[in-house]
Amino acid sequence: AAYAFRLASGEVKIYLLHVLDGPSFDASGSRGTIQIAKGLDLIPLAEGVETEEQRRFLVEHGCTLGQGFYFCTPVLPEKIASLVGRDLAGARSS
Repeated sequence: AAYAFRLASGEVKIYLLHVLDGPSFDASGSRGTIQIAKGLDLIPLAEGVETEEQRRFLVEHGCTLGQGFYFCTPVLPEKIASLVGRDLAGARSS
């Protein structure tokens, strides 16, 4: 099943519970949820991205924002600032 939640920022967070994985893969449901969000002028944000295959599928179907273990494992609050600072520093120097 896919669950969608509208965020105040004009994004819609799509929780892809087993939608993109294994025998319960539901490509049409995932595409449909992304298309509905875009049709409502919302920005789809996928939650629960765990593999390169899932990331690629989402990007190919217009969902370019995502979160999940594929990108980063959970981080303690006190370590977030150092991660963000490192990423921003890298972006400035390139």
